[in-house]
Amino acid sequence: MTDAHPEAEHSFDNTYTDNEAMFGKSYQELQTYFSSFSDKGAVLDLGCGQGRDAIFLASVGYQVTAADSSGVGVEQMLKQADLQNLNITGVTQDILSIQTEEKFDVILLDMVLHSFEEEQQAELLQKYTKNLKDDGFFCIIFPDDIANDYFIKMFNSQAENWFIKDEIIIDDIPRVGEEVIDFTFVMQCVKRS
Repeated sequence: MTDAHPEAEHSFDNTYTDNEAMFGKSYQELQTYFSSFSDKGAVLDLGCGQGRDAIFLASVGYQVTAADSSGVGVEQMLKQADLQNLNITGVTQDILSIQTEEKFDVILLDMVLHSFEEEQQAELLQKYTKNLKDDGFFCIIFPDDIANDYFIKMFNSQAENWFIKDEIIIDDIPRVGEEVIDFTFVMQCVKRS
């Protein structure tokens, strides 16, 4: 496997080894949003880290496949899933190189997409569009210093038309150590028109 971010993978492996709950639990806003759906479908959680979103989504009935380049993070997620008797498929691989034909109702990119260069962001969105069911949606979470129309413009540069189905401001930001939080996150759910 070729890793586009070898330093990040190594650093997260070490960080996750030292702190098994690095980013805490899933955001309250994400929990409320995904709990509101009566039909729980299949979710692909890309850049899952230690699995905080995957664990929550599986606990409320979603079928979850979660991928990250950190083997330590994926192992920690699977250990927690086992302790809670949850069925999660864990994949240790860089999200740029995963090959799958499986279709999902939701593709989740929680605080990961903006860490790639613009060309790679577009490549990832185009790549995983083929894995989205016709009525499915992408859920992208990113810091509020990125323009609200940034990712929707990227989607709409493809052949299909997309729209922002829902947009939620996330104030429930995890603190790491003594970190000062002076921003919020945006959660956008994007669908084909």
